[in-house]
Amino acid sequence: MFQRLKWIAVIVILGLIAYEYTGSRSGPPVGEAAPDFTVPMLDGAEFTLSEHRGQIIVLDFWATWCPPCKASLPALERVYRAHAGEADVFVASVNTDRANAQRDTVPGFMAQRKLTFPVLFDQGMRISQTYNVKSIPTMVVVGRDGAVHAVQVGLPANSVDAIAEHLETWIAEARAASPAP
Repeated sequence: MFQRLKWIAVIVILGLIAYEYTGSRSGPPVGEAAPDFTVPMLDGAEFTLSEHRGQIIVLDFWATWCPPCKASLPALERVYRAHAGEADVFVASVNTDRANAQRDTVPGFMAQRKLTFPVLFDQGMRISQTYNVKSIPTMVVVGRDGAVHAVQVGLPANSVDAIAEHLETWIAEARAASPAP
């Protein structure tokens, strides 16, 4: 029995290593142009990525049923509030719940947690597919030049403070990489 479990563990580990090296990573390729999209928002407006060219854009892909996503949202709120008055940074979340949950669950979820950042609705998982998001949470930072600056799959840290610090570092790096015109 122990021998069988040992071989199963070896096969799983080799499979994970092969998966890592086959380029099957989640998220869009860093350095390439961020694909444009237009989607509805929680507030009823429409969001088009290309209309925000020249801004640093932080997108956090999440769902209401995802525990790690719930853990990252307070950090996203902190970063959103820190940059709310700045014209060169746009912080938003991309909700991947099904359409009925987006309509029925997300508004109450946001209100209950006092989250005020913009919510983009990924209807039919179109953005997730385009951006190659295979797991959530996934954070994507797009630079002023419209290229993907950074991608983080999963939580980058274990605390709200550390996650917010991680996002702030990416924003600062994106500012340095493509200064304002």
